[in-house]
Amino acid sequence: MKGKFFLAVCLFLIQTRGFSQIKIGASANFKSSGNIFLVVQNLDVINNGSCDFSQGTLVLKGATNVGLQGLAEWHLGSLVVEKASGQVTLGTNLSVDEKINLIKGTIDLNGKKIVLASSAILTGETEDNRITGLNGGSIQIAIPLAAPNSLNPGNLGAFITSPVNLGTTIIKRSHKPAVGSEIDKINRFYEITPSVNTNLQAVLRFSYLDNELNGLTETNLQLAQSSDFGNTWGDQGYDDKNSVSNYIEKSGINSFSYYALSDPTITVSVTWGSIQAACKGKAIQVKWTTVAEQNLQQFIVQRSASGSPWTDIGTVPATGNSSGIKAYAYNDATPPSGANINYRIVAVAGKNIFYSGAALASPCKKISAQLVPSLATSSTTLTLNSETNFKTLMTVAGLDGKLYQQRAINIQEGVNQFTIDVSGLKSGTYYVQIGLPDGDKESLVLIKQ
Repeated sequence: MKGKFFLAVCLFLIQTRGFSQIKIGASANFKSSGNIFLVVQNLDVINNGSCDFSQGTLVLKGATNVGLQGLAEWHLGSLVVEKASGQVTLGTNLSVDEKINLIKGTIDLNGKKIVLASSAILTGETEDNRITGLNGGSIQIAIPLAAPNSLNPGNLGAFITSPVNLGTTIIKRSHKPAVGSEIDKINRFYEITPSVNTNLQAVLRFSYLDNELNGLTETNLQLAQSSDFGNTWGDQGYDDKNSVSNYIEKSGINSFSYYALSDPTITVSVTWGSIQAACKGKAIQVKWTTVAEQNLQQFIVQRSASGSPWTDIGTVPATGNSSGIKAYAYNDATPPSGANINYRIVAVAGKNIFYSGAALASPCKKISAQLVPSLATSSTTLTLNSETNFKTLMTVAGLDGKLYQQRAINIQEGVNQFTIDVSGLKSGTYYVQIGLPDGDKESLVLIKQ
């Protein structure tokens, strides 16, 4: 009865104060005693203190996105997600002693970690009710394995068979690659680390969901293995696969490591078109085209000034797949002054990179402009300091765009001065604009008193 009374008081306080969250304060100690169910609907649950709910069950209900958050980790007996819509997002690590039951809804790992006790399990996972983690994070279990026979620790989907006593084995499941971006792999990865990891003669059945296929062709999938956590991969093929039951099985594994499912038929390529770089105002605009793209993800713009090493200065998303000309552009807002600058483009597709040719941009001719005075009654002087000769137009316009003055001027290398008569203008704010050689404009504010 004490447990039920405590829960009733808790819910009453939340409703009367109009909270959108349950928060355990930094100095609070929240501990369950007995099999208590704490049912929370449409509220964030935040632990900033000490929470030992290892004998209780937290049930998250409702139809909105909620968070299991806080500065401190959560320790639960069981977690039940039963949401009509919306998802649960982790904002801190979570340990569970008995069960995570996904009746309805998803849990986004959000870069955090769920640790299951050795006897705990994940239940109810389906295409619609599942654990995701495209922003990182993992769910894991550590369990003693003595000659396991098709054992699925924690019900995480990695079935292990071996005649060997593996000792305490950690199975960690994630949904984002540890290194880089994998365009040829599904959104599920296993890291399996047994205490004994030699001559295992093991069989691994890798289970997955259709929602994790990452756009790959399911019938092409095979097991991929990495011994350096995703830096390099080796295709392992398969001995059995079933696209209805959603698994791939491989035998003859003598040591466990990092696993994924990949499509070895994925091809990545780019056919370059043109690349050019030219001054645009105070920046340098780099333009390039591709004639064809296959499974590209992005472009990296690189710069080299006067023979210096290439450095990355920005990224531009790629179209991805195309068979026609695609045009791209990037503005280098802070190019080095007084230097000949080379630019090149790097096309990225997972760990595959393709370099374009280089485009040379000569130092931009600098032009500075100043109005003195900028608060004028009868006239003001426009001073232009230019590193090149050119002809242009100078205009005076109102804030509404109405043109009041326009005249052609010849700019010579060095200092140029022009008097602007403003005596006929009404009091107000105006723009003095000068056309630049690259087609851009220099705008100065003039206030007529």
